[in-house]
Amino acid sequence: MNGKLPSARGRLARGGSRAMKDSTGSITADVGPTSIGLIGILMTAVQLAAHFKTTPRTIARWAEEPNFPCASTSAGEVMWLLTDVQEWNRQRRRTRAALRSKEKTIEKVVEKAGRRQRLIAAFSRRYPPQIRRSAVLPLGAPLSRKMIVQADGSLAPAPTEEQESNEADFHQ
Repeated sequence: MNGKLPSARGRLARGGSRAMKDSTGSITADVGPTSIGLIGILMTAVQLAAHFKTTPRTIARWAEEPNFPCASTSAGEVMWLLTDVQEWNRQRRRTRAALRSKEKTIEKVVEKAGRRQRLIAAFSRRYPPQIRRSAVLPLGAPLSRKMIVQADGSLAPAPTEEQESNEADFHQ
């Protein structure tokens, strides 16, 4: 050797073991080599944590999720197929990215609506609406306590009971 300690990457390439820190900062000295099954690489929670650069507790939380791959037991240890966990993690990331994209779209729509509302408010302050409605009775209309607003905005006396009965007789 050239006076340097062998790197962790070199030890891993030669099939050596690896050390790892958990969330409390304590070091697990020997994570252990991975097992190779007939269908792929099987890993324990500690090995998966080292592979995904996270903690064994995170792997345990992942395992509680409904879509997480099923574990198998080998020599009394719970192990997962690495390719299954990698695919689950890719799918999880795609789902999160799609959700973030939808959230950003919603934020943009809300911001656009807010800008539109501010423009409408500014315009209405600058040019207040001018509503012209006539509250003057039509010429020759009898004064009545009951008045109705017609389609053009003018006031007209409401029909009396006598007028309503005449109209009902007419339609029969």
